[in-house]
Amino acid sequence: MQFVPVSRADFAALVTGSGVPPEDAHALAHLFGKVLDGRNTGISNGVRDVLGREPRSFADFARDAAASGAWPQRRVS
Repeated sequence: MQFVPVSRADFAALVTGSGVPPEDAHALAHLFGKVLDGRNTGISNGVRDVLGREPRSFADFARDAAASGAWPQRRVS
């Protein structure tokens, strides 16, 4: 499985084609665009403050979880 970036317009069209009302699809595309625009890439001290351990990036978390077998691998044909 491979990540393929999708534009906001393409995302909206895809979910509209799946039955999501157009106004909801465009709102979701806008929201996801804001979430994924890079402003959330930094690691903050919140984890350290709340959990008492050093924070780590999502990429590190996902890599470690995948290596531990947290998600079964399946082939997409």
